Amino acid sequence: MFKDICNFLPKINNYNFFNVINTVCETGQPESPELAVSATYKMYIITEGNGLFCNEKGEALLEKGDILVMPPSVKYAIKNTGGTIENTGAITFIYASYLGTRATILMETYEIDRCGSIFKNYSHLIPLWISMVKKNFENASIACEGVILYTFSEIGSEIFSKNKDKSLDNAAHRIKSYIDKNLSDTALNLEKIAFELNYHPKYVSYTFRKEFKINVNNYIRTLRIQNACTLMEQGITQIKNVANLSGFQDPLYFSTVFKRKMGLSPKDYIRLEINKNNN
Repeated sequence: MFKDICNFLPKINNYNFFNVINTVCETGQPESPELAVSATYKMYIITEGNGLFCNEKGEALLEKGDILVMPPSVKYAIKNTGGTIENTGAITFIYASYLGTRATILMETYEIDRCGSIFKNYSHLIPLWISMVKKNFENASIACEGVILYTFSEIGSEIFSKNKDKSLDNAAHRIKSYIDKNLSDTALNLEKIAFELNYHPKYVSYTFRKEFKINVNNYIRTLRIQNACTLMEQGITQIKNVANLSGFQDPLYFSTVFKRKMGLSPKDYIRLEINKNNN
């Protein structure tokens, strides 16, 4: 690694957009390890070693490849050693300071905590950041802006992927809840679920299967047979009533599906339950 570098970029004063002020490479213990406040937004990448990120909430381990994003007016420090986390050694990092309205928008878009956020496993970006601090003065502003925005895009890919998974999970449980509550509806099927929940049928099918490892129709059929068994165990012996209460419009079709699933007919199942209760 190279020696400490601090580059102040050409003055643009376009604070309504996005303005990178300087880039810094630290190769040793920061000069002020105590909690301090920055007047700008900052983005760090840890290039070597590990250390501690300290703020008013506590401490967190920083390792090679971590990205740290900090809003202004927050007390924090990056330390080589100390605190409650063991095995911390020398740390090297590069950071860029920036301002502008877009910086605020990026903080909100990428869900940056008001006390700072750490993003893991971005070692592949280290060469890009090293090239940034070596840029000539004339084109440094564009290069630095590009690196920071590209880093945000990399972070965003991970965040949005997690949010998508969370959204899918919420949708899947919403679909399951609707099925559970409307099991006796003889018209219940994939198309009706999609219509009632304002989803596309293909989305319902994909989302439900991804979360529960079973397709919608099989889940409905299995749940209906389980419900039918419960009804018969509770003493309902009219096949037509059991079928209707379990969402089957046709008792004959119900009997066919039940026997295929359980290995015996509904009448035989009722007979077994009666004998069980009489013994």
